[in-house]
Amino acid sequence: MSDPLVTQVTAMLPELRRYALRLARDASDADDLVQDCMVRALSRLELFERGTNLEAWLTTILRNLFLNRCKQAKRHAEAVMPVEDTIEAPQERRVELKEMARAIARLSPGERNLVRLCGVEGRSYKTVAARMGVTMGTVRSRLSRARARLRDLAAKPRGAEAPREAPSAPSPRPATASAQAAAPVR
Repeated sequence: MSDPLVTQVTAMLPELRRYALRLARDASDADDLVQDCMVRALSRLELFERGTNLEAWLTTILRNLFLNRCKQAKRHAEAVMPVEDTIEAPQERRVELKEMARAIARLSPGERNLVRLCGVEGRSYKTVAARMGVTMGTVRSRLSRARARLRDLAAKPRGAEAPREAPSAPSPRPATASAQAAAPVR
C-alpha cells in the first residue's frame, strides 16, 4: 500500500458511496457497489492512466457495475416470471389505443401537434419552442392544457362532447349609413 495511487483511490470512498446511494437508493446495495468498485479498481490499477481524472475513472466503474446489475436483475425477473400469470388480452389493448386515437383526433390541431411532437415523437420543449417560435414556458403550458383535455376526452364516452372548434372571428359591427355609402359594391 505504499503506492500513492492506492491512497488516492481509498480517499475517494466517501464520494463513491454518495454516488452509489444516488444510483441504488438503498444503503446496503450502495455499499456492495462501492466494495465491488474498489475490488475492480484496485485489481486493475495498472489500467488507470496517471495524470487523468481518477474520480471520473472510479465513478465510471461504479456506474457500469450498477448498470450491469440492473441488466442482470431484469433478465432474472424475466426468467423467473411464472407462466400461469394472467396476460392482458391484446384486444383490450387495441380498444384502448383506438379510444386514445379518437380522443387525440378530437383535440384542436394545435393541441394535436403539440401532443405529437412532445408526447409521441419525444422532442424536447426547447426544440418544439424553437420550431413554433414561442418560449419553452408557452410550450409547457399549452402542452399541459392539451394533456388535461386529452385526459378529459379519454375519460368521457364517445359522443359526450362535440369536437373543439377553433375560436371564430368576432362579428363585425353594423356599418353606419355613411360607411355603407362609401364602401364599394362587389
